[in-house]
Amino acid sequence: HATLSMGYPDNVINISGGTININNPTSNTTDMSPGSSGTYFSVLFGSDAKNVNITGGTFNINIPNANNAYVNSTVPFYNLNITGVNSARDLRVVQYTNPGTTSAPPTLAAQPLVVLNTLNINNNAVLNMTAPNPDVNLYAGGNFIIASGGIYTPGTNTTIFNGTSPQTFDIQGTITGNLNNLTISNASILTLNNTNASAPIIVNAALQLDNGCTLNDNGRILE
Repeated sequence: HATLSMGYPDNVINISGGTININNPTSNTTDMSPGSSGTYFSVLFGSDAKNVNITGGTFNINIPNANNAYVNSTVPFYNLNITGVNSARDLRVVQYTNPGTTSAPPTLAAQPLVVLNTLNINNNAVLNMTAPNPDVNLYAGGNFIIASGGIYTPGTNTTIFNGTSPQTFDIQGTITGNLNNLTISNASILTLNNTNASAPIIVNAALQLDNGCTLNDNGRILE
């Protein structure tokens, strides 16, 4: 059980490669005791943007069988792999609130989930973006893959593809309640893919295709 916590704005984070495996979130630490808002956090980063340099590396975050796992980060992930063993549990982005101890990191409102390269939701893993309200946005700079048995629950957020090279939105699993808003920005060339080519990929609200971007439907139906 461990939280990767660098919650202070002046913490310097420089990641250019390597792999970090977080198998279980915290259940009890000095600054994140049971019953406080810090319980079940897997990652808490609150660094100021000027102190952050992310050019590589992979985070593997596992959702345990017994409880959810939480993340909240002002720092983007380069590659993020989400694994799980129980689809009744999920990974959520939630606010961290200082439990009242002077040594604990300061309160941090829920931040958008930003992945600069590849985002994988693997079999039996669930990424739930519906808590807290308003639902936080998700940014994918590379491929976004929902494996068979994986679940993405976007809620009322915006799913944003903002890469500078070709990207694939590969949906082999489930999007709960459909996408809400879908934005293709920067210089993204986004290709759609899903298991059943005749089943529509549904956007409930706004679809935005920015200047200089390309949407390749790949024979799929975008509704």
